Amino acid sequence: MTEQENQIFAALTEEFHLDDGKMETVLAMLGLSYGLTVDEIRSYLTGKDEFIVKKHMQMLCRILGIDDREVQKSEAKEPEKISRRDWLDRFLRQHYHVSEEKQPYEDVMQFILNDTELSAAQIEQLRLAAEAGIPGAEILKLAKGGKQPMEIKRCVEFYQLVHSKKGAGIRERRWKK
Repeated sequence: MTEQENQIFAALTEEFHLDDGKMETVLAMLGLSYGLTVDEIRSYLTGKDEFIVKKHMQMLCRILGIDDREVQKSEAKEPEKISRRDWLDRFLRQHYHVSEEKQPYEDVMQFILNDTELSAAQIEQLRLAAEAGIPGAEILKLAKGGKQPMEIKRCVEFYQLVHSKKGAGIRERRWKK
């Protein structure tokens, strides 16, 4: 975080009695990291639990580049008794066209939401990795490995090359020589 963000966070910590381990602390840090205004963060922290969940979903959608209208349509289709976590997992699978058989991205999502050291560029590359169909466990390794955005991008490109028809053709020509 920048010096200004640190000062704002210190003021919010004092105002809302934030400390490590509280969800509100994570939400404040995420809000600062992704450019929310102090007023938006205050409304986020003073809202009811359901309000906080909706704000959190909006921020997650902004981070992942998902249109908020797509979320609203999906929420309207779901029964009210489904948990937010189950709904989110189902929504992300549907959005990224991932079958139920593949590794869920829930662990990746939790890591992104809880890790304060990931940059926006790293998160964007992790999103592209999910979009490319890289298994969640492998994306988690990229995220936890502290790789820079360009390193993650190269890993995604390599994965796409290996799993594309073009990549298969390259491998076949190499072995025929």
